[in-house]
Amino acid sequence: MKKFLVISTVIILVSISFVSNVKSVSIEKDTEVNKISTLNEITVPDDFSTIQEAIDYSYNYGVIRVKPGVYYENIIVDVIGLEIRGENPYNTIIDGRDGGDVITIESPIIVGDVIVSGFTIRNSGDDYSGITIKASYGSIIYDNIIKNNGFGVKVDSSSGQGEIFCNNFLDNNQNAFDLSYNMWYSTYYNQGNYWDDYTGTDFDGDGFGDSPYLIPGGSSRDWRPKLSPYKWNLAPEKPIIFGPVIGEPDAIYTYTIGTTDFNNDEVKYEINWGDGKEYTTEFMPSGKEFRITHEWDNEGFYVIGVIAIDEHGLESEEATLGVSMPRSKKLVNHLINNILQKFPLLTRLLDFRV
Repeated sequence: MKKFLVISTVIILVSISFVSNVKSVSIEKDTEVNKISTLNEITVPDDFSTIQEAIDYSYNYGVIRVKPGVYYENIIVDVIGLEIRGENPYNTIIDGRDGGDVITIESPIIVGDVIVSGFTIRNSGDDYSGITIKASYGSIIYDNIIKNNGFGVKVDSSSGQGEIFCNNFLDNNQNAFDLSYNMWYSTYYNQGNYWDDYTGTDFDGDGFGDSPYLIPGGSSRDWRPKLSPYKWNLAPEKPIIFGPVIGEPDAIYTYTIGTTDFNNDEVKYEINWGDGKEYTTEFMPSGKEFRITHEWDNEGFYVIGVIAIDEHGLESEEATLGVSMPRSKKLVNHLINNILQKFPLLTRLLDFRV
């Protein structure tokens, strides 16, 4: 009997220990996943390498920010209220590789509120769409370039009350198809979309068509079709800076600085000389190089930093150049000679004399 009790006790203790360990591992794993997935904002590719991975770890009404790059994906958005925001349509691209709908918005319940903006959405293949919206209400699609797809945007009969505006529709087999009723323009911004197959007139010269663009499939219209493509602002390119990288204090040195702006905006430059002194130029044309001089007062190593800023306040990456102001050459030579005199063997080994 005692033997049975001992064996039973051991089995119970081992079981408790096993369950405890499993629970501990489970909690640790859940905590790690929860730590990522409960973030209000996720950045691609910093947090996840693909947009789809970021979507899979998102909760309702989260935000996914996507940095510039080409993302070869066919993504499915099934998270309510998710906002997917590209940095800029010109350099943030989702490419479907002719393999199916590039973006499918399909909410698990009929309340969507999904927002997609700031992308080029391209290459769905002839039988597919740049964006397909199904079983999802209230989707907002704006500030995108939608090009080279079978359909630009296709909406099924169970998806309505969405807003689609300020997009450029280019080189799609069919730009749009809407079996429900959605707003293909914004009443708030008084803006529609640019359609490359719109043939209407603009007698009042306001840049928008006098007649609506008809959306096939139902009764939807774009009442404010734009006659020229929308343009988005990009920050200036990282500046170039070149000039001497070694010198002496109290001497004047000349540096050449310049950059280009994608939108051909004028730019100004903020220059930090690394010695506590700063200088800001006037605005000047994109692509123009200029020369500027500076004098350092003391020995040391300095890093020149230059940022270009366009007319809209967008800043470039910082360009840097290291400049060394060492002790005078005469003093350096004197120190080397002293060392060689104390250690004459070095002279023979190095066959070196200053």
